[in-house]
Amino acid sequence: MSQLLGVIRDRLFAYYIGPGQDLDVYLAAFRVPDFLYIILSTLISATVLIPLLAKDESETERKRINTLFSVFLMCVIVLSVLTMLLMPLIARLVAPGFSSIQTDKLILLSRIMLISPIMLGISNFIGSINQYYKKFFAYATAPVMYNLGIIFGIIFFYRYFGLFGLGLGVIMGGLLHLLTQLLAYRSSPYTLTLTKVKDMSVITDVLRVSIPRTVTLSLSSLLLLILTAIASFLGPGSISLMTFALNI
Repeated sequence: MSQLLGVIRDRLFAYYIGPGQDLDVYLAAFRVPDFLYIILSTLISATVLIPLLAKDESETERKRINTLFSVFLMCVIVLSVLTMLLMPLIARLVAPGFSSIQTDKLILLSRIMLISPIMLGISNFIGSINQYYKKFFAYATAPVMYNLGIIFGIIFFYRYFGLFGLGLGVIMGGLLHLLTQLLAYRSSPYTLTLTKVKDMSVITDVLRVSIPRTVTLSLSSLLLLILTAIASFLGPGSISLMTFALNI
């Protein structure tokens, strides 16, 4: 369903906006929070968390997972805020071929959408707990809700807020993604809490396992950033058409 909605989403992009400067700016701006999200989500993913949950359900192990959650939440917030502050520099690397007006729009739009990695990161952390307790429907539904939020932004927000309405659609999608996981998580016997970080052993254990996977998966996202930078030197609509082709 999520993949099907992705096709419909692209069709709506083509119908309501069309390949051109505005859609190029949106898609280029989307690359930045997407790249950040991929790095963070692969570092602390279900493939890492579920074995920790299955290993031991003692109070000590739960404290270790709460420590991991606290560090992860702090990192995703700090990195998102730092990226927001550095967007004027990052924008020139992401789309060096853009005009000054396009670059200004890219900076503002990226800053709006950088809220989404925070919500999606928390959602995926909670989603790992949902999977462990066999709440697979919520985990599968969350990406569907994410695409529905983006589609709502295309159809409604874009009409009233223009290009920045698309960014609001991404935020709405991230919020729906998180709420879907939270609804299932409410009935779980596990409770996540923020805690003081006293023992970093769980962090080093997770990083030792996940960094190779993170490097591998982030390379494809890095390649998209490079392709976007190259396409920004071509005619209006080049980034849009490239993205449509890649998505298909």
